[in-house]
Amino acid sequence: MRHNTNQITPPLPEDRVSYVAVFEVIGVDMDGTFRAVHLDLFISLSTKAFIQVSRIFIARLGHPAVTR
Repeated sequence: MRHNTNQITPPLPEDRVSYVAVFEVIGVDMDGTFRAVHLDLFISLSTKAFIQVSRIFIARLGHPAVTR
């Protein structure tokens, strides 16, 4: 298999390449592909369950500056 060496990788967003506190920038992924370091168990995919889990996350780790 040959790789195309002429491909240009687009720049990453600034908040992904700058030094910030742990969990200051977070991403929420509800589609089942786990890319996170911190995982929480949801009892359902409802809005109420998401808000409950996010409140627990913030209580433990502080309020993130960016949520994607």
